[in-house]
Amino acid sequence: MSIWPIRSMLFIPGHKLEWVRTVKRFAPDAVVLDLEDAVPLGLKTAARATIREAIPLLVEHRIAAFVRINDFECGGEDDVAAICMPGLAGIMLPKADSAKQVQHLDRLIAHAEGRAGLPLGAVGIIPLPETARGLADARLLAEASNRVTGLVTVVGGPVA
Repeated sequence: MSIWPIRSMLFIPGHKLEWVRTVKRFAPDAVVLDLEDAVPLGLKTAARATIREAIPLLVEHRIAAFVRINDFECGGEDDVAAICMPGLAGIMLPKADSAKQVQHLDRLIAHAEGRAGLPLGAVGIIPLPETARGLADARLLAEASNRVTGLVTVVGGPVA
C-alpha cells in the first residue's frame, strides 16, 4: 500500500486507544500517535504499549501510522525502541533543528528495525522543525537521512 501523497494527518494522543478505534470515520490518510506533548508525564511508558496496539488497528483501516516521539533527553530513545514494529510508517522528530538529530534518529531506528525483524529502511523520518533555526535549516534536515520522507512545518502569526 502506498501512503503517498498524504493529504491529511490527524494527531491522536498516544494513550487514547479508544480514539484510534473511532478514527476511521474521519478518513485521514495518516495518524500521528503523539507521545510528546499530548501524553501526561506519568502515562508515557504505558502510552508506548498502547501505541503497539494502535498501529495494527490503523494498518487494518489502511491509515498510515506515524509516531511523534519525545525529545531524546526526555525518553525519545526509549520511544523508538518500544514502537518500531511492522506497520509503523515513520517517526516524527519534534523540535528538529539539526542534521545531527536526524542522523541520530536514523541510527536508533536502524537498530530498532533489526531487533523487530524489519527490513532496513522500513521506517521513515519526518522532521518537525519548531524553531527558527530548524526552519532555516529545513533543507539540511531533509538531506540528513535517506529515511526523511517529508517535513511538517508551519509559519503563522503576524509578521509585522
